[in-house]
Amino acid sequence: MTTRKKIIVFSLLFCVLSAAPAVATTPPLLQSPDDLADQRIGVTVGSPPDFYVTATFPDAAILRFPTIADALTALKSGRIDAVAAARPPLVDAQSRNPAFVFLAENLYPQPVGNAFQKGDVEMIDAFNTFLHMIRANGTLDDMRRRYFEELTYTMPEISEDNRNGRLIYGTTSLLGVPFATVENGENIGMEIELAKRFAA
Repeated sequence: MTTRKKIIVFSLLFCVLSAAPAVATTPPLLQSPDDLADQRIGVTVGSPPDFYVTATFPDAAILRFPTIADALTALKSGRIDAVAAARPPLVDAQSRNPAFVFLAENLYPQPVGNAFQKGDVEMIDAFNTFLHMIRANGTLDDMRRRYFEELTYTMPEISEDNRNGRLIYGTTSLLGVPFATVENGENIGMEIELAKRFAA
């Protein structure tokens, strides 16, 4: 974390997510987050929930997985007792496979922003100005509604004529929906749309 602060700086926040613990619907069913203290908790490696549960539940066994889907598979098979992750991808997974329930609505708030190379003041200022614009005109609220509430991931048509130059944006499909994934050869998700809108 200290090393990261030396090389990157974060933009203004574009959303604050709930991080939620999910447990299997089959017994034994845990009753509250306090019950996680000595359980086997699955997280995605290096994620904010990874750092949170490691610090908060020192007596728990933390099992780290490449993706949330892998962690949920382990939960379903009984290898772990709970999954801690950002709530939106868990809600999406639950809509397709209701094999787990939420232990709590919100384990802790998880702020989300974009990272930029430290010192690139022009790019950081441009992105923050862009965030102010899409927040003011309702675009950001519309994106949150589509991706986080309605669970619809159809990408809108966004100009990609490169008239403002080329933006190289790094993310990972391991985040999954609603953030970023690849479907039918196309990058989709809120982070992808956000980057395309900024570059347009």
